[in-house]
Amino acid sequence: MSDEKKSVRKVGPKAKRRRNPVPPWRRRSFLLVGAGLIMAVSASAGWWMVASGAAVKAAEAMKWNAIATAAESGLRVDEILVVGRRQSSREDLMHALRLTRGAPILAFDPDAARTRVEALDWIAEASVERLMPDTVLLTVREREPLAIWQNGGEYALIDADGTVIQREDLEQFADLIIVVGEDAHQHARALMHLIRSEPSLVRHVQAAVRVGGRRWDIQLRNGVAISLPEDAATEAWQRLARFDTKHKLLDRDLSSIDLRMGDRVIVRGANGIESPFGQET
Repeated sequence: MSDEKKSVRKVGPKAKRRRNPVPPWRRRSFLLVGAGLIMAVSASAGWWMVASGAAVKAAEAMKWNAIATAAESGLRVDEILVVGRRQSSREDLMHALRLTRGAPILAFDPDAARTRVEALDWIAEASVERLMPDTVLLTVREREPLAIWQNGGEYALIDADGTVIQREDLEQFADLIIVVGEDAHQHARALMHLIRSEPSLVRHVQAAVRVGGRRWDIQLRNGVAISLPEDAATEAWQRLARFDTKHKLLDRDLSSIDLRMGDRVIVRGANGIESPFGQET
């Protein structure tokens, strides 16, 4: 029998494969720190260019090389979040942002984007933020439609400041009050405050015509015209509400109601006959 010893190698449990460690420059914390350093260097380079007036092209190239390096390390736009959008189209907002997924996030200028977004008709105010390492957040406050402004045969949707929001596709806003006159849009906010001071009358109002740049004539849905005074118009409107509650004026067959005579109400019937309705007691 051979004395040759056979070597026996014990085979233990199969060793688990070790995952390759994530390089430090790929880690989120490193990317965030790197982004801060790149922005700080870019700001310093900008100051140095202004202070010295030299090597402008070299400094600009250095900045863009740093941005490119950061993008290769993962600082790219992966998500664009929009908050507050109701009427404005997403396409218009994206066009104003001038941003696409995969773009270097450090090359994106939030302030310039905000200026472009706020130039859109529906946008009253906007904020744009870079959320490192890969997200851009756009928050908007849209204009609130107040009335339809008619001037010279043209119509426009306006907000409380009288700013024109849009001139096309107004059908969906047909329930809004129409204000008529060259300067009617500038006084629409005060008019709506007056009209809404008496909720019982609001539903009757269809339009308001600016007269001589001084006062309003209110057109009701049943065709009755209400003449408001230049001064104390709110008090006159409230007086009409009290008369209507007591005497059901708006249920009568009238063509006009004149509230410009102090505490009196002058009514004109559909037959054209005008008469003082009476005084409050």
